[in-house]
Amino acid sequence: STIAVFGVGGQGKTTLVSHWLSQPARPRFRPIFRCTAYRGGYTFDAFLDDALGFLLGKTFSKRDHPGVPARRKKLLELLQQRRVLLVIDGIERWLRGWNQGLGDPSEARHQEDRAGYFEGLDEFLSECSGLTCGSHLVITTRALPAVLDDAACAKVPVDESGRVIPLQGLEDDVAVHLLETL
Repeated sequence: STIAVFGVGGQGKTTLVSHWLSQPARPRFRPIFRCTAYRGGYTFDAFLDDALGFLLGKTFSKRDHPGVPARRKKLLELLQQRRVLLVIDGIERWLRGWNQGLGDPSEARHQEDRAGYFEGLDEFLSECSGLTCGSHLVITTRALPAVLDDAACAKVPVDESGRVIPLQGLEDDVAVHLLETL
């Protein structure tokens, strides 16, 4: 239920997922919630608010679900009730190491300000692996979250002779086929 599109910056992860979402043959999800962690001060906490607001509409109130654990639990309940597709672009922005300057040196000076960026993310990713009603989480990332280290499946595109197709510069049809395979 979790698909990670992983690679170096500028390789086309976001483009690949965007192209896949625009294809008529892609799996049908209603609704599709899409966001990017690359937006300025956008945190996992803000993602929870936005995703719940999107799925619940006017019935969502942060007062009813105070704290990250309560909102994370509510979002997971909703994901178990209907087939939802969540797409998070650049999830590495919410990873602890990235926010401590290990992935992006320009961010190191903001460690204290960004402490809440990743609170609850590991638990959410772990819990998403148990989704059973057809909901999926697609993430693009330059740094794979540790919770996904034991992924059950990894696909690398190969041609007819079995040679690995380099991921950089995948043609649209090959990229879409790769995501459909995943």
